[in-house]
This record gives sequence, C-alpha cells and structure tokens, in this order.
Amino acid sequence: MAKEYLGQEYATATNGKGLRQEPWYVRVITRMTITFSVIVMLISVAIIACSALLFLSPVRGTSMMTTLNATGENTNSGIICRVTGLQRGNIVVSRMYQDQTKDGTDPDAAIRYRHQDEHGRYTMIIKRLIALGGDTITMTREPNGMTNTNADYNYDYSLYVNGEKLDEPYLDPSFGKPNAYNFVQLYNMLHNLSRADTRDWLTVSFADCIQDGVLTIPDGYYFLMGDNRGGKLDTNPEYSYSWDSTKIGPLPVNQYVGTCIDIVDNNVNLAGYFWNKIVYYVFFGWAWQK
Repeated sequence: MAKEYLGQEYATATNGKGLRQEPWYVRVITRMTITFSVIVMLISVAIIACSALLFLSPVRGTSMMTTLNATGENTNSGIICRVTGLQRGNIVVSRMYQDQTKDGTDPDAAIRYRHQDEHGRYTMIIKRLIALGGDTITMTREPNGMTNTNADYNYDYSLYVNGEKLDEPYLDPSFGKPNAYNFVQLYNMLHNLSRADTRDWLTVSFADCIQDGVLTIPDGYYFLMGDNRGGKLDTNPEYSYSWDSTKIGPLPVNQYVGTCIDIVDNNVNLAGYFWNKIVYYVFFGWAWQK
C-alpha cells in the first residue's frame, strides 16, 4: 500500500513534478493577485515617470488667445513635456530671468513686466516657437485702405521665415489681424527702428542680429511669439499685444523648459489626467480600435 501511495497518489498530488499542487481556486486567486500587483506597479511607474517628465503650466495674461484662454472661468493650462525637442510651430515654455529685465528703472516697468515670480527670480512664459538659431525673419507690408491716425496700422503685414511666408492656421483672426501690434512692432524693429519700442529688447543687441531688414536668429537662441498679436488693440487694451521676442528679442535656448503637448482647463487634476490619458487608454483603449 505504501508503495502504491508513493507511486500514484503522490504523483497525483504533486502533478507529477515533485511539487504539491494547490486546489484550482487557490491557483486562480494567486495568479489574479500577481497580475493585479504587476498592473498596479506599471501604473505607479507610469504616473511617477509622467510626474517627472510632465508638468502643468498655467497661462497668465492673454498673449496666447485664443489657442490658450486666460479669461473668465475657462482659463487654460498647458501640459508641458520636458523631453521633446525644439520644433517650429510648437507652443513652448521658456524661463525669463530677472537680470534680463529692467524692472523698476522706469514708471511703466511694473506694467510691462507682469511675468516675474513672487521671488523676483524668473517666471515661465508660454509662447509659439517661430524660428531657431540660424533662421532668418523678414517682413513685408501692403496698404490696407485704412485711415488710422497711426499710419503703421494702415498696412497689412506678412511674416517670412527663411524666405517663405509663415503659414499660421492656429491664429484666431480676431487676435492675429494682418495689422496687429506685434507685426507692426517687428516690422519697425527691422526697417524703422526709431518707430519701434526698443525699451525691452534686451537679450541680444540689434547690431548682432538685424542687418538690412533681416533678423538672423543667433545660434543658441530662438524667437517666440504669442498667438495674440494685438488684433484687439482698437477695442480692448487688455488684449493689446504679446510680450514676446518682438518686444524682448530672441531668447537663449538654455532657458527652454518644455513643449506643450496638450491643453487642459486650469483646474485640472493631474492624477485624473494621467488616468484618462495613460492608464485608461493603455488598458482599455483597444476596445474601440479598428
């Protein structure tokens, strides 16, 4: 009997492998526990990685209207990725340091420099990347038939990068009119410096980058513009212009922080965002894939 037990019942109890076999329901629970633990670990790793690579950049002011809304209750923020490369047309976040401003040197400085953080060190500005080091920027203008008392607004302006007219389908015509303030400002910087506002062009000297109406972006710099070019200058001063490279000059690329990969409401919960955009898609997105 002992021999029969060792030869048959032992083999049955150990599944013929010398290891004791648990009941089927114990094996199912064990496998589900392991699977659930792996899923939780992957979710945790994904959230930690996203927290390190992504951050939320609230929009201040109206310079990116209407791509990024900064008025009323529907104020937007940008989800910024730290590891993407620089590409023309992207919305990027850049640091602006205190030593690149003239805050306090004239009575209007507090109005113009609205972007400093509470410690006076730097702030994040979110703008559209127009040109990179080595690119050239030129502008042309044609009469538009208007009779504005400021003659500069009686022209429609066209922006060219590397000799090609810049196509900007993201502009809202209400905020990016052909005779918007920032176009006027940039044209005067290139062609009629005495009519331009030169107080804030600080990061690069004019002689280093502007020659014969051509702005050449120095190596290691980039040129940023807001999507609100000053289209509502005539109706609402609050929307008058974007404080960007047309005002402050090209910025060093070492101040680049990241690229906007999504636009969300200002009160978004990042944990919920990660769940909806990453976890839910990874584990359930296949359900509607064709």
